[in-house]
Amino acid sequence: MPFTPYHFGAGALAKSIAPRHFSFTAFAVSNVLIDVEPLVRMLGLLDDTILHGPTHTFPGAVVIAALTLPAVRLWDRTAAALRLTGLRPPAVPTWMVLTSALVGTVSHVILDSWMHADMAEHVARYPGLTKADIPPYQVELFCVELAQYALLIYLARLAWRLAGRGRAAWRRRKSATKRREWNEADWPEFLRNPGSVVDQKDFPKPDLSLDIHPWGGRPRRIKPKEPTS
Repeated sequence: MPFTPYHFGAGALAKSIAPRHFSFTAFAVSNVLIDVEPLVRMLGLLDDTILHGPTHTFPGAVVIAALTLPAVRLWDRTAAALRLTGLRPPAVPTWMVLTSALVGTVSHVILDSWMHADMAEHVARYPGLTKADIPPYQVELFCVELAQYALLIYLARLAWRLAGRGRAAWRRRKSATKRREWNEADWPEFLRNPGSVVDQKDFPKPDLSLDIHPWGGRPRRIKPKEPTS
C-alpha cells in the first residue's frame, strides 16, 4: 500500500492515547519514507519481481525510523526559511520523533505482512506475522476502525477538558460569591440594607473638630470661632 492513508489509523490511535508523548508528524513521515522503495519498484527503476524489499523488514524499519529524524528537522528548517509558519511541524524532542517513527515503521511492516504475499520470506521467522487468510479490504477496514477509536478517544478527552473548565468556572464563581458575602457582613447597616434608612438623621454625624496637620503629627483639635458681636 504505497502512500495510502490507511496506515495513519494506528498513528491517530496512538496520538489520542498519549498526545503529549507521541508525534503524529513523525509517524506520517516514516510511513511515507518506508513506501518509497515500493514506489520505485512500481516505476520499474528497481527489480519489480517483488514489491516490498529490505525496507519492509524489521531491520529496515529501524533504519527508516532513524532517517525520519533528519527528514523532520529538514522539513522544519525549510518551512522556517520560507516563512511557512502553517506548514512547520510542532517542536518535539528527538526521543519523541524516533519513538513515533519506530512505531510507524514497525506497524507498517506488520500491516503489510498481513496483506502482501511477497513479504512472507521476510517475516516467516516471526510467528504470527506470516500472511494469514485475511482479505486486503479487511485489513484496510481494521485501520479505519483504529481511526474511529482515535476519534472517540479525542472527543472523550475534549468533553472531559470542557467539563473541567466548567467546573473550574463554577468554583471561581462560588468562591467570589462567598467573598462578597463575607465583605457584606462587615458593611454598615445603611449599606447592607439601603431601604431601611428612612431619614438622614439615622446617618452617623462625623466629628469635624479633629484635623490632621498637613505635615503629619498628632491630630489637633480645632477651636470653634467665637461669634462676633
